[in-house]
Amino acid sequence: MGLELRNFLIGLTFGVTGTLCFAYYEYLRKQLHFTMTWAIGSTFVLYIVPPLLFYSSCFIRRHLIFLPFALRPFWVNFDDPKSQGLEGTRNFYLTSEPGIQIGIWHILPKSQVEKSIEKNDLFWEESLSSSGRPIIFYLHGTSASRALGHRKELYRLLQNLDYHVIAIDYRGYADSTQVAPFETGVVTDSTCVYKWIQSKLGKSRKIIPLIVWGHSLGTGVGCHMVSELCLENKGPTGLILESPFSNLRDQFKYHWLSTVYRWIPEFLEHMAIRPLIKSDLAFSSDSYIANIDIPIMIMHSADDLVVPYFLGEKLYKAGVRMRTIQAAPIFFKHFDKKFGHRNISRSPELPDLIGIFIKASFTKDYNNEYLRLQATEWNYKTKRRNPNRVVRRPSAGWISRSTSSIYY
Repeated sequence: MGLELRNFLIGLTFGVTGTLCFAYYEYLRKQLHFTMTWAIGSTFVLYIVPPLLFYSSCFIRRHLIFLPFALRPFWVNFDDPKSQGLEGTRNFYLTSEPGIQIGIWHILPKSQVEKSIEKNDLFWEESLSSSGRPIIFYLHGTSASRALGHRKELYRLLQNLDYHVIAIDYRGYADSTQVAPFETGVVTDSTCVYKWIQSKLGKSRKIIPLIVWGHSLGTGVGCHMVSELCLENKGPTGLILESPFSNLRDQFKYHWLSTVYRWIPEFLEHMAIRPLIKSDLAFSSDSYIANIDIPIMIMHSADDLVVPYFLGEKLYKAGVRMRTIQAAPIFFKHFDKKFGHRNISRSPELPDLIGIFIKASFTKDYNNEYLRLQATEWNYKTKRRNPNRVVRRPSAGWISRSTSSIYY
């Protein structure tokens, strides 16, 4: 009896052990299957579907770069800027080319707001020249519209400094004509509005400063537009570049969303960067800056997570190296780690900085001590190219070669 009980217990132990081993094996097999499935699925989702869509569709590329569909805030009545907290502002439209209409806000200087009550459009247009106040032509960055919060903060700041502000939405954005934006198109839109401002200034253009201010992607638009205007000797008084990049190639390469592809650079180059250039989305500011002979001020915050700080420095160094000796100074203003990509307008230094830059640009007197501190090595000439050389609009192939070789 004792022997039979012992054999039974031994058999039971082996049976339970075998069952547990088999169950654990099945568990591991299923876990391995799940892990492999997850790994293959993740690879498919990350490295096959998005790159193929981006590579194959020009429409997708243009919309992902400009993000005109990312509407914030919602349900904006652009005909009623007062509902957005903007006093002394009117909404109007210009046609940049056949079939393309551009939505525009004109924000009056603080001194002109009360005078504008119950006045018609003629008053607003004449005020550009009759008020004698500087004009800021603002080119916004990617996504949303001219009614986005941080943009309105800047408008109010400039209005309180007694400046005119002209803010536009490119094609594809907000209440402008809904077509896919691309570099040449948005530059055409911006140039149309710039020339409209010049036409309203008339003879006063010689006594009223006109500053082009670009932010983020708007810096690419601004550099391209001002480069062409300078070649025609029709450039503005000055150019302000807030949170700029050197070119879209670099910006795409170092954006945090491209981190998962950065370890295979040839894949990133072939599937994303080359298609961008072919889609008229190069925004090669570090090439166009060579033609800009007016004063430039670059502003960048050290904690910018959207456009890395070193890309702003790279654009500055390209300007120092490539602009002619006869060109006006280029200034670089560093901001500490508190303003990020969008909030430089909250810096207590900014009002004085803008005023000093506009005055220096208009009078061509760059001896202000504050500006000299921001212009470290701006007159470094040993690496500049022939001062008599003029750089015309670069081709896409030239862009891809030149921009990839500029490193400091």
